[in-house]
Amino acid sequence: MSDLAQFFANNPWSAHLLAFIGPFVQEDVAILTAATSAATGGDHMILFSTWVGVIVSDGWKYWAGRLAHRIPWAAKIAAKPSVAAASEQVHKRLGIALIVARFVPGTRIPLNVACGLFRVPFVKFLPLIALSAALYIGIAYGLFVALGAIVGEQVRAAIPFVVVPVVIVLVAIALWRGSRRKPGAPSAP
Repeated sequence: MSDLAQFFANNPWSAHLLAFIGPFVQEDVAILTAATSAATGGDHMILFSTWVGVIVSDGWKYWAGRLAHRIPWAAKIAAKPSVAAASEQVHKRLGIALIVARFVPGTRIPLNVACGLFRVPFVKFLPLIALSAALYIGIAYGLFVALGAIVGEQVRAAIPFVVVPVVIVLVAIALWRGSRRKPGAPSAP
């Protein structure tokens, strides 16, 4: 047994700590890793650790937006009429916006910061991010369980080694495409 495997075997809490920290690094990979681990016979509490990590990760982004009002240039931007109009739309459609942003790449982090900047009440924000995170984790877990039932026991153990790299490649492509866009330029269809 390798040293790393031995460490995790001797310290079961360490996997939960990694599951909690994962969303701070890359949320999609953390969720899919936890879902595949639980679906392939791992500890199902790993899903809870990941869920709590997602909530805390999104929460700090909200508070970063709230603290932006203390920065003069950010407060000046927040006072613009176009930003005020966006704030009104976010307040009106907060629930659907947060749930949709959870599943649309590149929208979750800006929306979480915007919710803080727009002073969305945290008591409304928190349950909605908890719900959207639970939906995402539940859907991912359900899909991996269903996929494992379809492909059988022999292939089930290989699912994480296929799915996680595919997700990493897709996230890298999305980031690369986003970095190629010029500021203010319309996005490609």
